[in-house]
Amino acid sequence: MMELNLREMPHLVVGSLMEVHKALGPGLLVEAYWVSLAHELRMREILFKERHPVSVNYKGAEIETAFAIDFVVEGVIALHLYAVDALVQVHKERLRNHLQLSGLEVGFMVNFDCVDFRQGGLKRLIVSPNEPDIPWRGVDDAEEDSDKEKVRRVHEW
Repeated sequence: MMELNLREMPHLVVGSLMEVHKALGPGLLVEAYWVSLAHELRMREILFKERHPVSVNYKGAEIETAFAIDFVVEGVIALHLYAVDALVQVHKERLRNHLQLSGLEVGFMVNFDCVDFRQGGLKRLIVSPNEPDIPWRGVDDAEEDSDKEKVRRVHEW
């Protein structure tokens, strides 16, 4: 098993995503990309969990499996996979909510149903009160939100 460096992790994940998109192209059901991504991550010896269940506490009541994250890679990166015309605001808000409720700081929204993966196929979201443990080259400046204690960054290719 290869040992991964947190600095390399986002790049390895993005490389895996791009490899799947390059091989399959747009137009398939999300399940085809899902199975292919799982295979690609296994081949690269990257640990992940599929359909990672997350419980939440609502006013003292524990809600088991309130939602599931499509992939949690190496316990630190959330992936939400789509095969849609375009990623829209609701996808971003869903990922933001899932990151906050799960305690993860970094997530990617991945849309495999696009011709050019670098144009709208991949967006990164960081939800963290500090600089995340997983650095990234070329991160945009922090976007201040009305929620001042959190820093949110989105990076698009």
